[in-house]
Amino acid sequence: MIDGLKNLGKSALTTIGLVASISLLVYFILAYYVTGFPNGTSGPITDGLGRLLYATPTIAHLLIEPDRMWAGFDWFISDIFVFLLLGGISALCFKLQFSIQPNVATSDHISEIESDT
Repeated sequence: MIDGLKNLGKSALTTIGLVASISLLVYFILAYYVTGFPNGTSGPITDGLGRLLYATPTIAHLLIEPDRMWAGFDWFISDIFVFLLLGGISALCFKLQFSIQPNVATSDHISEIESDT
């Protein structure tokens, strides 16, 4: 019974960790590597999440590439928050998954079982 719950817990943690990792990957590919024009070939430039992109201010060159356009400081902060949140959830799930130990019979347990029979 307990082993079944441990296996269920491990598989749930694996699933949650994988979903968080894949979500993080998709979010940042859409946010930073996909850009385009929403109306075809002209108009404002947007990222993959539909946010309007602007020229990067000089002070922001310390944080991101000078050639990149950005959606603004508020979106930058929210992107960092999403990165830390999903990365933390993923790391926590995988750490907890590997900390769940199966029930292993030690020599003391074996000798107790043999002496009872």
